[in-house]
Amino acid sequence: MVKVYIDMTGNSIDWLYGGSDMWKEYVVEDFDSKVVLAGNRDFEEVKSAEWYNSAVEVLKDIAMMDEDDEIDEVNPSWYSYRNANYTDEQIEQVKEIYKADYHYWENSNIALAATALVPGLRLRTATIRGYNQGEWQDVIYVENSIDLNQLESVYFGKVCDVYAIDGNDVDLGSNIIRHDELWKMERNDTLESGLRELFGLDDSDEIKVFKCEGYKQVPDWQEISF
Repeated sequence: MVKVYIDMTGNSIDWLYGGSDMWKEYVVEDFDSKVVLAGNRDFEEVKSAEWYNSAVEVLKDIAMMDEDDEIDEVNPSWYSYRNANYTDEQIEQVKEIYKADYHYWENSNIALAATALVPGLRLRTATIRGYNQGEWQDVIYVENSIDLNQLESVYFGKVCDVYAIDGNDVDLGSNIIRHDELWKMERNDTLESGLRELFGLDDSDEIKVFKCEGYKQVPDWQEISF
């Protein structure tokens, strides 16, 4: 018999966040090159993508030249020391993006500038949210690279820890399930099959599932009947 434990308390997922970037692995491989999180400094920002930083640098340079009334002097030769081979056309495109509203720091403008500077790059912008009003973060991501629902759930901890132990008390591993996916499986009576798939259990394996949503001095595990 296999016992599966679903911990909804949030206290058992430190392994996902505790001082590491493991949570990114549950969103997409090579996260930092595909996703930028920036806008709400109350939550972790991720701004390592080269295309993001290149766009920010060029937009800032253009803004600085605009303050000195020298915006028309910005040209590709400015960026030779960065080994960035921008063309006149690319720089002109970024100038026009800047001139459109002068809010060079906004993610929408940074995304437009990045696509102008990096041929073939296609980006999307979005806002993800947690359960509370102040839980939000703006996102720029490479088109078709991520599942936004997965990012939102993992980033804001809208996931639960799920682990299994066999009849010999052997740990069969730990994983996460998004809250929305768990609720959907419970509504559709697919929780048992979903857990079997998650842990690679055969139909012949007897399983018992326990769920904890709170404490009564100790974790209050309740068995789930199928």
